[in-house]
Amino acid sequence: MLKSRFPHKGVIKLQKNQEFTSKADMTIWSEFKTVRKGKPLVVDLELILREKDHLKKDQTIAEQKIEIKLPQKTSYIILQDKDEKTKAKLRIQSTRTRY
Repeated sequence: MLKSRFPHKGVIKLQKNQEFTSKADMTIWSEFKTVRKGKPLVVDLELILREKDHLKKDQTIAEQKIEIKLPQKTSYIILQDKDEKTKAKLRIQSTRTRY
């Protein structure tokens, strides 16, 4: 069982013109996969950055499809909108565990 200080889903509420900066590494999504020795595994993900507004319909700001090859070294992806005003830096990490 993976325990973190942040939930895997939820809403981060910001005031108008307020920027979000995380104090620590925040886990948004985690999953355990079994990888056999000598056989690579590929996980396909669709990343979507959305803006939620109570008065408007939720807008998709940016979206990107990525392919994670397990195991792999830690990589970073910057997900941003077309105007480059909103950015999210994502860290993709796969670690070896024994259960």
